Amino acid sequence: MVRSIKEEHDIKCRRHKRFKVTTDSDHNKLVYPNVLDQKFEASRPNQSWVSDIIGYIELYYNQTRIQKSLGYKSPRQVWFNYYRQAA
Repeated sequence: MVRSIKEEHDIKCRRHKRFKVTTDSDHNKLVYPNVLDQKFEASRPNQSWVSDIIGYIELYYNQTRIQKSLGYKSPRQVWFNYYRQAA
C-alpha cells in the first residue's frame, strides 16, 4: 500500500551515506615513526612528550558554531563586507 502511494505521487526516499572516509592513508607525505609504541610509562622525567589536539579542535568547532548562532562577525568579515559595499 505504501509503495503504491509513493509511486503514485512520485515520492522517493533519500538515503544517507553510511560511512564517510576522513583519513587518506594513501599519500606520499612523511609519516613519523611510532617511537612510543603505546608504552607511556617513563623511567625518568622529560623522556617522552605527547599531546592531544582533540580539545583544540572541539573548542574551535564549538566557538565557531556559537558565534554563527549569535550572528557574530569577525573583524576580518566586517572589514571585507565594508569594503565590498564601498566598491
